[in-house]
Amino acid sequence: MAEPSDQDALSRKAAMYQQLTLVYPEDTRYPRRYAELLLQLGQDIKAKMVLDRLRKRFEELDRLDDAHALEQLQQLIGGTDETQPPATTSPLLPYTSNKSWPMFGEHPKQVEISEGSYLIHKGETDEHVYVLLEGELSIWLPGTDGKPATLVDILRKDQTVGEGAILDGAPRNADILANSDSILVKFTPKMITRLFLDHPEIEISVRNEHDIRQRMLMLSSTPIMTTVPATLRRTLAERAQTRRYKMFELITEAGKPIREVGFMISGKARRMTDDKEGNSHLFDSLKAGQMIANEAALLTGSVLGSDTFLTSIVAMEDCVVLTLPIDTFRQAMDAHPPLLAAMLRQASHSLTDTIQVINKINRNPPEK
Repeated sequence: MAEPSDQDALSRKAAMYQQLTLVYPEDTRYPRRYAELLLQLGQDIKAKMVLDRLRKRFEELDRLDDAHALEQLQQLIGGTDETQPPATTSPLLPYTSNKSWPMFGEHPKQVEISEGSYLIHKGETDEHVYVLLEGELSIWLPGTDGKPATLVDILRKDQTVGEGAILDGAPRNADILANSDSILVKFTPKMITRLFLDHPEIEISVRNEHDIRQRMLMLSSTPIMTTVPATLRRTLAERAQTRRYKMFELITEAGKPIREVGFMISGKARRMTDDKEGNSHLFDSLKAGQMIANEAALLTGSVLGSDTFLTSIVAMEDCVVLTLPIDTFRQAMDAHPPLLAAMLRQASHSLTDTIQVINKINRNPPEK
């Protein structure tokens, strides 16, 4: 990141190239330079979004070498956490050949599916794992109550598919469809177990990628994130953490600095505040899919802004919460303006309701 003395100059240059990118969208020089300046400013999430649009433009122009180079660069940005590496070629790929399996009397089998067909249905209980050799797949979270399905991620050549069932021992938690005619190699649970025992590093790599996909599913289940592009959701999932809270455990505490934004994935919680006499009051139930941090805190410096939680949030049953560093989330809002607009609406309503409840409680403390 640039030194403070260089920030203003870099910001002016970035603003200039942003405008050039908007005015001359066909000229690939401008978005590339814009992304470089964003990286120097430390705005790596926004840079990844710019590079993703540029990569798609290169693909349209049939400049595949340039597109591949940008894809590799995108994977390196922000990938310094060794426990959460970016998506890479499946570690199972070397074992897709029959020659790699002189054991158990079985070999991996090729599977072909046509465009629009399901490879996996949500709720199924099989434990097969696949590697995509040709084509493209997509992961979908089925809609509920008449709502449309949500696109979670795109799976491309040489990636692992369907690893969750054997890693978690649970039914399939999403649909996987073919975006084009596709060829895969299918591994049985016994073959995968043998590979994991003989090569622990393979299990670690597969599990790391699976954990990122699980967090993408969690983000995709929250209404405010469903329209965020899958590439941005993946970037956020790489930096997110999953936290578990027991019943009556504090999730946030009034007066404490806001360093993270959270999403309720499962369970129920309620806001809690103290009146001027020190009595605690529970109000405003929160459930899965809702944001649990004070949304107004995302807008620090504005009339809605606050750097500390106005209320505590307490788990009313065991809860799972997905958290993101607040600076990361602010970059995401900057990179995707519709998310910022949705957050502004949500923050305004939430903050107004919270302040009204706090004022009412302080005006009318309970009789002793």
